[in-house]
Amino acid sequence: MRIAPKPLYQILQALLPSNRKAHPYKSTITEAKLGEAIPLHSITSDTRVFGYYGNLSYIKGLKEILRRDFTCPLTPANRNLQAQIQATPNATFIHIRRGDYLRLWQYLELGKAYYECAITQVLKALGGGVHFFVFSNDIAWCKQEFLGLLDRDVYAGCSFSFIDNNDESNPTQELMLMRSCQHAITANSTFSWWAAYLIENPHKIVIMPSIHLLDEPDCTINIMPDDWIVLNPTWGNQVC
Repeated sequence: MRIAPKPLYQILQALLPSNRKAHPYKSTITEAKLGEAIPLHSITSDTRVFGYYGNLSYIKGLKEILRRDFTCPLTPANRNLQAQIQATPNATFIHIRRGDYLRLWQYLELGKAYYECAITQVLKALGGGVHFFVFSNDIAWCKQEFLGLLDRDVYAGCSFSFIDNNDESNPTQELMLMRSCQHAITANSTFSWWAAYLIENPHKIVIMPSIHLLDEPDCTINIMPDDWIVLNPTWGNQVC
């Protein structure tokens, strides 16, 4: 069963001008699976498209345009937090996806091995002094449990902030905060994939898992930028 990728669709809807939201679409096309591109010749101005939009062929040559246009106003509290993130040296987001991922078998639950290796890779690249901003759709669990799952030696000398400004009804706010970081550790989620992609730091370090969905283990091949570090989600070793 394919679960509709509602969070990203809601974000795109929120970013559309109000006069575009009621567009009378004549046809609808849905991506068959993550990483598989819809032929662009099949899309017309009155076609509605549902999908993850992660296939790199969609966005080749459009990086700067997307970074410029994929924005939204922040609330005062989130503006203050964004300023804090932007002023923090080596600010790196960690995304932890729970919620629906715990209930549906096809979503891989990332654990200790992946996050320990991802943190190690970031520290190796940056030389320490990293502040991690943790984002999640279950931030209460993260505050209580996440660091306890990890070996203390892995994150020695690092600092953490657990971001609880928003909930799942404000995905655009969360995305803007995540993309304000300089580096990223993504989950097996197109939400954090897009946040990492939109980071403007030309020297950013991005870590992603090699598998997003258990029933589509090869689906991430077309969504891996060449300069990202890809880790096996089970063992934590670097794949490419």
